[in-house]
Amino acid sequence: MQITKIEVQKNLKNYFNLYTDEDIYLFSVTEETLLHFGISKNKEFSENELELIQLYDQKMRCVYQAYRYLTRRPHLNAELKRKLSAKKFSSSIIEKALEYLNQKKYMDDQAFIKMFMQEQINLKMSGPLIIKKKLLEKGAHSTVIDPILSDGYPEVLQIENALKLFQNKIKSIHEDDEKKVKEKLFRFLQQKGYAWQVIEKVFSENFN
Repeated sequence: MQITKIEVQKNLKNYFNLYTDEDIYLFSVTEETLLHFGISKNKEFSENELELIQLYDQKMRCVYQAYRYLTRRPHLNAELKRKLSAKKFSSSIIEKALEYLNQKKYMDDQAFIKMFMQEQINLKMSGPLIIKKKLLEKGAHSTVIDPILSDGYPEVLQIENALKLFQNKIKSIHEDDEKKVKEKLFRFLQQKGYAWQVIEKVFSENFN
């Protein structure tokens, strides 16, 4: 089948309409697809080649949609997969698109986890338990999260941050009963994501 005309779409400059015999509309493709297959006027393609072109183009449309999400903020692979699925892309096309993005270094779950961990530590002084919980909710896996948290958030830093939170919080507690003060502080640090052994060390430095 011969391509007789190629036309830029009016509202989407990176998309092109392809026409065949007597300028009958065939289908549209992305600019990436056009260049990848060297599609040009008067070039001929077999039915099998046209199917391959459409399959590749579906992947690139999925990639383009992924770019839109990634320009807003970094994403985990699992996050992006959910969003692309909601856009009605098939699972096989999504897998191909994510493979393409990972090869191009647009996606990196480990880098995302490290960045997210540092933001939580620096901006919120969150403990490792709450950081892990949030990452799991986003779709990260424990096998990836655990070693990054272990290396990037040592206990000495956890104690330092928990102590700062402790010192700020105790100022707002107006209670004479030491037991009740401890209970409130314990719950507070626990909610911030700190483990019992870290909280115990903070308490040992501040209570007799």
